[in-house]
Amino acid sequence: MVKKILIFLGCMEALIGTEMLVYQNISVTTKIEPTLLIANPQINESEKLRNEKNLSTAQKNQIIQTFNLVNQEIQKYGICKGGGFEIAPYYIYDNGGIKKQIGYQTHWSVTCEFNKDSLETFNTHLNFIQSQIEKNPYLVFTLPSIHRSVDENQDKELDEELNIALLQKAQGIAKKYAKTLRKKCEIKEITLGKVEEPVAPLFALAKSSSKINSNASLDSIISPTAKLQNKTIQGKIIYRCY
Repeated sequence: MVKKILIFLGCMEALIGTEMLVYQNISVTTKIEPTLLIANPQINESEKLRNEKNLSTAQKNQIIQTFNLVNQEIQKYGICKGGGFEIAPYYIYDNGGIKKQIGYQTHWSVTCEFNKDSLETFNTHLNFIQSQIEKNPYLVFTLPSIHRSVDENQDKELDEELNIALLQKAQGIAKKYAKTLRKKCEIKEITLGKVEEPVAPLFALAKSSSKINSNASLDSIISPTAKLQNKTIQGKIIYRCY
């Protein structure tokens, strides 16, 4: 019995001795087109408000009413979030370093996220905001730039596709090792590395259409041109060949 055990252990030792571990880093890259459009419309104080040292309650209410109307507008379709604002004293320092109030300042902003199909809705919001600001001498409207980003759902789907592609590539390499070494090769361990996210330009300026509207509204903003970006997933593979 002892002899049989020794023979068995000897065979196992010989088998383990022929095993080969191969370590390799692999990666898979794919192209992605950002479809999400992002913009940040803003309203700030005008020079008149910045130099209005004594702001009455009626004047403050005039500003508040404009912001309320704008917020009601952007809540209609749900593509923009935010809308908080403030009306605060505006200070400067004179030559003697003394802080003094010369007027008031205010700020309002929203973040709009939408796809190309909702671009018309976004332009409707901009036109409404512009029309309200034109009625209020204390406010100025900053037309936003639009930049493209990758939609969250689109990004998750792409991650799954990249994971599958990486596994398929790893299996294909195992077959090549098996053919070259004339051994049976299989994946012993696979570790997914860092996903290299596509980097979108910070600002991709949108263009206005050349059409002039007879009602003096803003020209429609056209979405920026999409640029294909690379997204890469990496993996560390350990192959066992025996």
